[in-house]
Amino acid sequence: MLKAIRILRKDVVFLVALVGIILSNCGFSHLTTTVSQYFANAHIFQDGVKLFSYMLALNAIVVVVIQYPVIQICKKYTPLVSIMVGTLFVSGGLFGFGVVESLLGAAVCTIIFTIGEVLMFSMTDVFIDDIAVAHLKGTYFGAMGFSGIGAVIGPWFGGVLLDYYGYQNGFAVFSALAIFSTVAFPVLLVTKGLSKKRYDRNSNMEMHAE
Repeated sequence: MLKAIRILRKDVVFLVALVGIILSNCGFSHLTTTVSQYFANAHIFQDGVKLFSYMLALNAIVVVVIQYPVIQICKKYTPLVSIMVGTLFVSGGLFGFGVVESLLGAAVCTIIFTIGEVLMFSMTDVFIDDIAVAHLKGTYFGAMGFSGIGAVIGPWFGGVLLDYYGYQNGFAVFSALAIFSTVAFPVLLVTKGLSKKRYDRNSNMEMHAE
């Protein structure tokens, strides 16, 4: 734990990236918490519990079907870009959950959300491996445990919004959740800039050393 905290203090790139990933995880965490509560209790759905069970099944199917092709596409870009795009998909799916009223709409939003999920989680480990100091990779991956904070903050925030706006105002609830999740994008964009600066600095040092 102490080693992980030291890494956060010393490596600004990793620290900023971790903040972005925590925010991304906040967005993802809503699928089995805030979304399930909303669909189970909102009056616009005749049988929201059954509808949500279909959504979970679709989520699992889509993950299996698209994981390989999505990863192949991601290889053309940096892992961080994939995570950033994934964050936008998750946010878009969240927003959609607040406005849909039909099975088809829920299915479309679930697919959008799941694409984001695959983009985010399939590339996170690759990204950490890229930025980690070679002899401290284990510590970096250990420090990624802090990203679980997002899985705590997300459901709490979603519950607060549901209590405040009620189950009949999905637009307000999920718009707020989508905006909060989208904040991860500019944070990760800052990470991208910091990472590039560090890469350029290290490259210059290697050139001078030669």
